[in-house]
Amino acid sequence: LYNTPHLMLPASLERVFTYLDDRNNQIALAVELEKKPSERVVQYVAETQIGVIPVSGPLTYIEYEAMCGEQNSSYQQIVDDFDKLCAMGAKTIVMDVDSPGGEAFGMTETGRYMRKKADEKGVKLIAYVDGLSASAAYGLSSAAHEIITNPDGELGSVGVVVKLRNINKAMQNAGVEDTYIYAGDSKIPFNESGDWREDFLADIQYKVDSLYQQFTQYVADMRGIDVGVVKSTQAKVLMAQDAIKLGFADKAMTREEFGNYLADLVEKPMRFSFIPQGDKKKMT
Repeated sequence: LYNTPHLMLPASLERVFTYLDDRNNQIALAVELEKKPSERVVQYVAETQIGVIPVSGPLTYIEYEAMCGEQNSSYQQIVDDFDKLCAMGAKTIVMDVDSPGGEAFGMTETGRYMRKKADEKGVKLIAYVDGLSASAAYGLSSAAHEIITNPDGELGSVGVVVKLRNINKAMQNAGVEDTYIYAGDSKIPFNESGDWREDFLADIQYKVDSLYQQFTQYVADMRGIDVGVVKSTQAKVLMAQDAIKLGFADKAMTREEFGNYLADLVEKPMRFSFIPQGDKKKMT
């Protein structure tokens, strides 16, 4: 995870690093390699033709067993659920979003895939922000035709972060000396004193800038706003009303109001019960 670009809130990324450091230093917290992610039940109501896809926790490309005690989603899982709901006949698909973001790789591909297929299938894709939609999570949210946020929700953080860790001096102080035998200057990111090489840092910055340009342009394309507006936020996390003013969201509704909105959308006399992510009961 170190030295790799992420679309995630730095504080949330730090929690992941802290968890992994603690886990690696305590045998009792070691990962059970044989343990696989539990099977998911796709949330779909045939009568209303509405399906729900959770977008929660630190987002990853491949599905992993949840870490840091959080329920998490993966891009592959989201695409799989999306395809299943389309095959089941869903005409409205809701992304239930509460996530600080996550891995950069695969996010824009996932978002573009869902928007393209939704348009082809005549499916209305809605993102409901029930808490936080930041960075990669906001990238997925922006793929929706409509973003509706809880009045207390927060959205944005359209930026890129890399955390570099250099333990050379700590290792030297501990009496450990590393020697590299290599071919190709770029193989080793350190200079003779053990500090980061300037060309290595410049290369990381180049990649971050390139990914930032792609990310901001992607959000601008999906939301139909100028890329300058996206960049003007300087990766800030916006309150609901500020997000609406800038075009980062369309409406603000409580969870109950959003359930009623869905019921009106499908023109059913019954009210739609929108079950919170933590509730294990089946949707009604």
